[in-house]
Amino acid sequence: SAPSTARRIRGRRGSEYPSGWPSARGLRSSRRFRPDLLSVPTAAPSNDKEDPVRTITNADDTYRAPCGTLSVSIGARQAGAGCVNTGASWGTYLIPSGPNTGYWYVTSGHANDSTFDYLILYELDTRGTFHAAQCGNYNSSTGTDFIGGNVLRSNAHRHEGGSTTSHWTHYRDAVDGNDCVAAMELIISPPDSSGPLSTDDFDDEVVDGIRSLRQAVVRATQVEPCNSSDLSYDASCTYRGPVNVPPYQACP
Repeated sequence: SAPSTARRIRGRRGSEYPSGWPSARGLRSSRRFRPDLLSVPTAAPSNDKEDPVRTITNADDTYRAPCGTLSVSIGARQAGAGCVNTGASWGTYLIPSGPNTGYWYVTSGHANDSTFDYLILYELDTRGTFHAAQCGNYNSSTGTDFIGGNVLRSNAHRHEGGSTTSHWTHYRDAVDGNDCVAAMELIISPPDSSGPLSTDDFDDEVVDGIRSLRQAVVRATQVEPCNSSDLSYDASCTYRGPVNVPPYQACP
């Protein structure tokens, strides 16, 4: 029987699907792939992504995500942090006989291994001392006093993982606009004078084929909602007041 394999990778790889993407990558021989003579049925690649978002709150304000360690702190004036776990999986097939002998191609692709994880400051999310210190008496006319604890908490969740104007929506839109599954579907590699590629070498070609798309997803996710990292801005990008930080000023 013909050898087949499935591979899964994760990491901060991901960019724009280039126009004129070739129908075959890395041609090393003059013999052309004949899809009309392909005798092996292929499964249609599936994008089956859910763009999931995961919220984490830990008492030590750190979280070791697959994409790296997230950390927040009152001292650093950072109440939220997130990152993209880009992932994809695929199946491959080496044609053992016939007019396309020695060609590798992708039989199926999936992009549903990607997630966006974010961490929220424990003292804020659990309505602790830091949350209570936010007086909620900001005067937009005079620019005095402070944002409210509930508003800041809501802003933090919205900024990182909300359904509008967030790092997660940047991630979602970038995944929708950079289809690594479509890219995988087009990756075909012929044999050279020494024979077919090894399994690992063809997997490397698949990784190369989708690397730029995955990088685009990461870059898009890093764009700041409302063009600011300040969590004082709400979903409409309206400034709701400064944050009261230690040593806390007393609320009236």
